[in-house]
Order: sequence, then C-alpha cells, then structure tokens
Amino acid sequence: MQGYASREAALTILLEQESTGAFLKDLFARHTHSLPKTDRGLVREICLGVIRNLSLLDYNIDLYAARKPGRGTMRTILRLTAYQVFFLATADFAAVNVGVELAKRRADAHQGGFANAVLKKMIAHGLQKAPGETLKALAVNHSHPEWLVRRWHKRLGPKGLFKALDRNNQEAPLWLRVNASRATVTEVTEALTALGVETASDADAPPYLRIASKGGGETVLHSDLFRQGKIAFQDPAAWLIAALAAWRPHLSLLDLCSAPGGKAACLAERAAFLGQPDSDTAVIVCNDISHRRLTRIRDAQDRLGHKRLAPVVMDPAFPALRRRFDLVVVDAPCSNLGVLRRRPEARWNRGPEDLARLALLQGGLLDAASGLAKPGGCILYATCSPEEEETSQVVDGFLSRHEDWRVEDAAALLPAWAVKRKYLWLHPGESEYDGFFAARLVQGRGKPSGAQPAITPSSRIRDEK
Repeated sequence: MQGYASREAALTILLEQESTGAFLKDLFARHTHSLPKTDRGLVREICLGVIRNLSLLDYNIDLYAARKPGRGTMRTILRLTAYQVFFLATADFAAVNVGVELAKRRADAHQGGFANAVLKKMIAHGLQKAPGETLKALAVNHSHPEWLVRRWHKRLGPKGLFKALDRNNQEAPLWLRVNASRATVTEVTEALTALGVETASDADAPPYLRIASKGGGETVLHSDLFRQGKIAFQDPAAWLIAALAAWRPHLSLLDLCSAPGGKAACLAERAAFLGQPDSDTAVIVCNDISHRRLTRIRDAQDRLGHKRLAPVVMDPAFPALRRRFDLVVVDAPCSNLGVLRRRPEARWNRGPEDLARLALLQGGLLDAASGLAKPGGCILYATCSPEEEETSQVVDGFLSRHEDWRVEDAAALLPAWAVKRKYLWLHPGESEYDGFFAARLVQGRGKPSGAQPAITPSSRIRDEK
C-alpha cells in the first residue's frame, strides 16, 4: 500500500519513544535508514508534529471515540493519522486508508473498523480546540503539560507565556558553527550559496550562520563542507556560553560532562576564531561517566579535526584530577525545558518532581567541580533549562556550601539582552536562541569551606543532555 512503510516507521518510532523516553533524534536513523529520502523527511515531520500537538490530538480523539483507547498502538495510530489530516493537509481518504491498515496489522483486524469510525467523525467535525481561555485550555490547545503552563504563566505573564508556547511548537531553526580552524565564515557562506543554501549571520555569534532556505539542512549534511569538518550544527547559545567561559589555550580545561563534545569543540574553535596563541595545540580534557556517550566525541576529534580533545571516562567525584584545572565546565544533565522545540518529547517526560531530583545531581556536580579546580580557578555551570530549581537555586546552594566562591557578573562578557541577575539566562520565546542558563563562578579569597562532594564514585548520571 502506498505510504504504508513511512507511516509504519513513524508508528514504530512514536511507540518506542513513549515506552522508553528516548529522544526522537536518536530513533530516526535506526528506523528510517531503508526509506527513500523524501519518506525519511515525512517520518520526521509526522513524529515531531504528533509530539508537539499531542494533547490537542488526544482531546479530539477523546471527543469522538466511544471507548477511549489507552496509551499504546491504537491511540498512536489515531494521533499520527489525525495529524496528517489536520496539519499536513494529507488527503482524507489516503490518510484514513493507511491508518485503518495500520490498525489491522499492528493491533488486530477488529480495530480497523474502530479506527475508521473515529477518524471519519474527527474529519467530519474538523479540528476542535478546548473552549475558554483558562490555563487548562491553553495547555491542551498548545500541547504543553498543565503544570508547566501554570509555572510559566506565573513567571512570564500572559504575553511571555504565549511566546514561549508558540516558539516551542515551531520547527527549530538550523544554525551552523563555522570551524575557524578549517575555514572562514566568508568561505563557508560562498560555498553554501553555490549549493543554493541561503544563510543569515548573527552579530552576537559571528562564526554562526542560520540556514534560511527550506531543505537546506539536508543539503548541508551531505555536502563537502560538512564532510571536511568546516561546519557543525549547533545553536548559537553555545557561543555565548563559550564567551562567558572566557577560556584561553594556556589555561588548563576540564569539560566535566562532555559527551557528545559540542561545548568542547566550540571552546576550541572560539580560541581559533579569536586568533589566540596555541589554539591548535591546547589540550581539553573531556570527561563523562558513560563510555558509550563519550565515544560520540569522535566526530569532533576526527571530522572537525580537534585531536587535542582528550576523553576520560571517570566519575567526577574520583580524586585523581583534584585541583588540576584553571577552568571546569559543567554542562549539567537537566530537564531540557529550554530546548523543547528541538526536543519536544521532553515536555511529556518531565514533571515538577524531576526538577528537585535533577537539582540534587547538578549541585553535586558543582561540588565535585570545586574540588577539581585549582585554587583561584573558575567553574562555568550551564544547563539547557531556564527553571530556577536547576539554575539560580543550584548556584545559590553551591555558594552557601562554598563561601570562598562567588558569581562573576556575565554583563562584562555578554550582550546585555542575554543577561539577567549576573547570569546568562535565556527563556524560550525571548530570542531566536534556545533557552539556556550559565553562571561563571570564580574562587575568591577566603577560607575554603571544606564541603564534600554530594555525589560519590558509585553515582550514575542518566543521559539527559
């Protein structure tokens, strides 16, 4: 049946994501490699669209289903079919035919009739929105969990909330970081133009280019520019984090939660971009507790040419590297609530209880970092979450345990629009960048606190970055 293979792949990916909590980006290649290029793109669009509109789709399913299907195969089939009809303008009959066939093959023969009845009712009435202007209705219509909508409404107000919800449901822009050790921005821009890829620059992140032409990302991914390591995909918020770190190649550097190596590569390339001496020979120690995750640094080492990235698999509480580094970067595992347009599934995988759990881990990592930094050293703490429990409260807790450390004002190193309360602090919807937080912590004069790390060598850090 025409279109069946791509929809079945989408169903498989969505079911695996629901059952495991995995990131969609890690599932696409595994389940779409045998499909044609156009079908791979369609599967990606369907899966991301379903997750971004999940509660709205469920609201419509529950309006017309005589018996509401639970989590799993049938509900997912109805979701992905309804998404195609209401958001992709797929012909009604074509979408329903494939949806019914999926129900017959992946559920059982009797479910085909059920799917057909529910889908035809939904199509006849059109996409319905939850009535009213309550926060509950807003959560349904913008497909965000109600607890998060209430939290952001309190912090951001109505206008800020709407901007955040709207931004999170848009396709994230694709940004390229030009590898200054292999190419110039001008060289890359001209090469992309020759490939038919339009780009736009950014004054606050000069080595970055935003892909402005539709389909440009796929062209770039298969280009010589990418294969030769002259570019990498990365949001320019990483450049602001690197600027706040203010690392120079003569300073010893430990990237504590390094995998997959994007921040370390950005730091190395920033030094090259600024023409700093020894930028091509400086060693960056890249630590992670997971060997599997750390192997992903090979892309930065091999394709981008950063051979001086030195991977080390070690629990950060292990004492072997104590007091050895001028700068320790802690890009901590977090809730990902600042990057929901790139990782929309995170909104459904998180609850308010996770923020407290993650904050405990993040505080422990900062404690460990303080023991790895040299006397008078610096810690750069970063998360891709704007939530206070994972950001300023973690920093405040650290400072209360380590009185010899202080926050250095980010305003001296960053554009004013990106700074709040001495921190790099970006919320979704405030700019074109992803939501991020970063604090520069420096050790001042004073009696060391003697605080012990809150994590032990037996701790395990879940893959949440």
